Amino acid sequence: MSLTFPYRSLVAVAIAGCAVDVTPNGVGKPCPCDEGSICRDVTNTCEPAIGTCEAAIKLSEVPEEAFRPVYWTPGSVRWEWLGLGNSEEFGRYELFLGPTADSVAPGSKSARVFDASVNPELAFLFVPNPSGGPVVFATTTDGLEPLDPLVPEAGKYFARLEVRDKSGCPFTSAVISRDTQRARVCPRVVFDESAVEGALPPDSHVEAGCGLNGSSCLVCRSADGCLTPAGLFVSLPHTDTLEDISANDFQGGRAMLELSVMVTSDQPIFYAEVGIAIEAAPGVCGAVSRWKASDVFLRPGGLQSAWQTLQIPLSALRDEAGRPADHAEVITSTWCAVHFRADPGAATEIRFDRVAGCW
Repeated sequence: MSLTFPYRSLVAVAIAGCAVDVTPNGVGKPCPCDEGSICRDVTNTCEPAIGTCEAAIKLSEVPEEAFRPVYWTPGSVRWEWLGLGNSEEFGRYELFLGPTADSVAPGSKSARVFDASVNPELAFLFVPNPSGGPVVFATTTDGLEPLDPLVPEAGKYFARLEVRDKSGCPFTSAVISRDTQRARVCPRVVFDESAVEGALPPDSHVEAGCGLNGSSCLVCRSADGCLTPAGLFVSLPHTDTLEDISANDFQGGRAMLELSVMVTSDQPIFYAEVGIAIEAAPGVCGAVSRWKASDVFLRPGGLQSAWQTLQIPLSALRDEAGRPADHAEVITSTWCAVHFRADPGAATEIRFDRVAGCW
């Protein structure tokens, strides 16, 4: 299956670098660690601490390019960065998230860590693809609390991005903060327990008890012919206008598409799209998405969270040319379907639950 993924053009090999052969005592040994090295909990081995060596992979020296939030929803924050250095020396990315700046400082043990065991793309400088994939320059921290004016600490997050080269030598971004959005109502329900309107996608079916919270879900299996090596395309019909989306909600990222999905596979899905189709003529739904998010990564079911709830602001969707959705066009269009496309790879089953427009 061939998908087009518009992404920011980045030059990964921008600075020729080399790791300095200065490693603290005890690097590579099992934890506990000597002074000058830190314990990596995932592998229980010691790695160089920040400031003990010079990393061959770095982040941009321009703060807004090095690490920044690009959009935020009630349950997630999307982060973006610009990485520089010798691509052959790349090791991995890790993102540290917590309620205070101190909780994500180097050496802190209280941060929530988003690494490749949670977001698989963080293990790569380039998205895996035999013919060469785009640069990995973004990730989403999900499962977050919405902002709540009655609970001062709810929805307030601090984050730090760390990149390590092959020797484990680290380079860190500054600590930045980003609040989530307040919880939203979802006036446009496309799927919840059953298809709201129209026929189910071919070879798919609704199954009781398989959903996010024990609800019904929409199931697409390779054994039923719904998943094929040629790719997956699911179109969930829903005809409605979007005229009630205010300019403030649209531009502020508060109008969003929400979709919960679970993948049964031992490998991630690195190529997926979520989009909205509009009527090309009265009663005729467009065959392709008018606007879409093309940089969707899906975890395999064996990782920490089997279900992923994708929350994507409508203002973050792009057309085929990479142009952002325009509020004036959105509110004068007739929404007719939610599209989901993916290269399923080794996946044997994909489940969908709670597909809705929220604002």
